[in-house]
Amino acid sequence: MCGQMRITMPLWKLRFSVSVWCAVLDDQLIGPFILEGRLTREAYFKFLQKELPRLFEDVLLNFE
Repeated sequence: MCGQMRITMPLWKLRFSVSVWCAVLDDQLIGPFILEGRLTREAYFKFLQKELPRLFEDVLLNFE
């Protein structure tokens, strides 16, 4: 559930990318969370271990 957006401007040849993680659970949006720098395996693993649990702290789960 991670997306990457690349925007290229041909006039100035300016190029950048942003990695953003977000999720939809029932009617709740979780995130978005911007992953800084280049998205590497290590950076994503760190996100999964440290940031993702914090994002889910306030999520209400319905077990019906």
